[in-house]
Order: sequence, then structure tokens, then C-alpha cells
Amino acid sequence: MLRAVVDAIQYSRESAHREKIAEAIAPRQYLNQPEDVVKAVLTGTGPDGKGGMIDDPERINFDP
Repeated sequence: MLRAVVDAIQYSRESAHREKIAEAIAPRQYLNQPEDVVKAVLTGTGPDGKGGMIDDPERINFDP
């Protein structure tokens, strides 16, 4: 089980995989949040809630 967690963390660290992860965890049975919101958080790209935009791909870090 530990190996699966470490593999998942390493997969998550790749910014190219973050949109796919957002699609998987946004539905009702997991986070129950709009997919666009989860994608914005995980990719670090999207509205900042103050009328501006955020572009910080390192905003979220999946470091084991």
C-alpha cells in the first residue's frame, strides 16, 4: 500500500497529470466540487477571486 501511495504522489508531481487528476477527484463521490475549480487549484492557473488571474504551476506541491 505504501508503494501505491508513493507512486501516486510521484504521478501527481507531474504538472501534465494535474488536469486528469482534477477530473478524477472532482465528482460528487470524492470532492463534490466543480471540475474547473479543482483544475485551477491543482494546476495553479485560474481566477484569483479578486478579478485577476493566477499562473503559478508550483502553487500545490505533492512532496512525499
